[in-house]
Amino acid sequence: DDSTNRALGETYTALGEWSRGIVMLDGQLNRARHHPRIWFDLATCLQQLARAKDAEPHALAYSKARPNDARGFMLLGQTRAALKNVSGALVAWEEARRLDASLGKTALLDEARALLAAKQPLAALAKFAAADEAAKGTNDPATEIALLSGWVEAATATAQPAAKLRVLGG
Repeated sequence: DDSTNRALGETYTALGEWSRGIVMLDGQLNRARHHPRIWFDLATCLQQLARAKDAEPHALAYSKARPNDARGFMLLGQTRAALKNVSGALVAWEEARRLDASLGKTALLDEARALLAAKQPLAALAKFAAADEAAKGTNDPATEIALLSGWVEAATATAQPAAKLRVLGG
């Protein structure tokens, strides 16, 4: 039955069983207008399997159906970044940050990484600086590691003395 398949799709997605989630959710797309989470979960599964081109329309549909859910815009940003649509990804992540300030450091780190991948290290440095500011006082080791590795990569790419000093703690 449809509600069972939808529930199984949500469960498989939550468990990281991406292929199984797709099997359960793909047949539910005709019901997504009434259950937008189908779009979100299907986009998540497809994105996790490196199928960003297939994931983007579902992430976009979810973001339109639930315009106040920052998670949808985070996912849309990730799919667009994977498709090398950096400007589209930045717009989505900025909307996610506008909707939910607690996503600030995460969205800014994603933005910085996308800019680095697009060979825009100076713009990436600015995003890493903003992420660093947003992360102050959080004592989150994973964020600190992500920031440090990002600073190193961006500083190396730009050869900016000030960025190198920041990496060295100056």
